[in-house]
Amino acid sequence: MRAEAAGRVIRGIISATDPVQPLASLFSEPSLMPDIKNFKPEIWLSVIVWIAACATVFAADSTPLIPATGTFQPDGPPQQQPVRVDAGEGCVVDVDQAYVVDCTLAGSLEVDFRILVFGPCGLPPGTFSEEWIARGTFNGSIQGKPATAKFTYTATVESGGEVRGQIVFGQGLDGELRIRGRFSDGKLTYEGQLTAIEQK
Repeated sequence: MRAEAAGRVIRGIISATDPVQPLASLFSEPSLMPDIKNFKPEIWLSVIVWIAACATVFAADSTPLIPATGTFQPDGPPQQQPVRVDAGEGCVVDVDQAYVVDCTLAGSLEVDFRILVFGPCGLPPGTFSEEWIARGTFNGSIQGKPATAKFTYTATVESGGEVRGQIVFGQGLDGELRIRGRFSDGKLTYEGQLTAIEQK
């Protein structure tokens, strides 16, 4: 009953169009009008929490999406030699690689890869099909504004070097980037939409 009463008050407040209209007139049946003076504290708390939650959703919805396009490429060779482990007919590779990223995002990507190669160790990247899973950090700017962010990066590489992947941001930035390109081009492209999360 308390929850129903609180709900009627909230609906009345939201649907009101005349700020001076008595609250009781918002109810089709005056007998259903709850006695607000006798509301328990927990009812008022429920009302406040509900309004605050709605305000948070409306604020989140108003955060602008930023169309993001550009390229990134390796910033030289890995600082440490990749670690390769034979895995049956395949190869598992652990490697840390830095990238230079430009256009909408400008700065650097530091990426910690684990790569499953569907072929023997020791041959150039892209010779055989590969599956990438990685995590990393972005440091730089988005549309000229300073930004740092954490992300995950997954990709499939076809034999011959065609890359199709996705970067998903979760800290500092929010959103996803589609990754496309070929090893032979020396760089990959990104495209998607991002939201800058305000740093506190």
